[in-house]
Amino acid sequence: MFTRTMVIALIAMAFSSIHALAQDTVALNNTPERVLIRLLESDKKDGEWVFYTQRFLDADNKWAQYRGSVYATVKDIKISDCRIEFGASIVDRFIGLVGKSATGEQQDSSSYSISFTLTRSIADALEMIEARPIQLRKTTHTTCDEKPSCALTWLRIRAKSSEITETVVTNDLLEFRGTTALALLPLSSSELGVKVIQQLRTLSGSRCR
Repeated sequence: MFTRTMVIALIAMAFSSIHALAQDTVALNNTPERVLIRLLESDKKDGEWVFYTQRFLDADNKWAQYRGSVYATVKDIKISDCRIEFGASIVDRFIGLVGKSATGEQQDSSSYSISFTLTRSIADALEMIEARPIQLRKTTHTTCDEKPSCALTWLRIRAKSSEITETVVTNDLLEFRGTTALALLPLSSSELGVKVIQQLRTLSGSRCR
């Protein structure tokens, strides 16, 4: 038969077990991998926009004029031990004139797949930059009202050698597949990028060399 003291002791032990389990659950949910995934899953809903106008002489020696928008966002992230895989999308929607002919509404969609083994060297080299997407390269004489620089926000990933695997597909056509020493991942803000870098460096420090 249980005494009052024994019942109190059993209740205390049960509460202690529940508290320990709760702490373990919190710790599991706050690993660098989980935090990183939550950050980028949230960013998928935001992305970043830039609105533009262009005027340039095309390959057929005709004046081309466009107005449109470029939208960039992270699509997915996978982490397996120290292997990192990022997916991103850049969509360019535009309308304009080539010569005297209207183009109608058009869209170019590019998907990017970036994968690499995280090392301390790569983690230490991570940085945030502001740069134009290739769709708005300077030869197109692009102007952007809201962002005079026409820049988007990127996480720059650098390796000492060509150890980053990248695949680029535009409008369902393969543009590039190979290895590189530099890759860019679009993010919605520099503030988010700082948090992403922090988690990647924590991950590299805890298990990756």
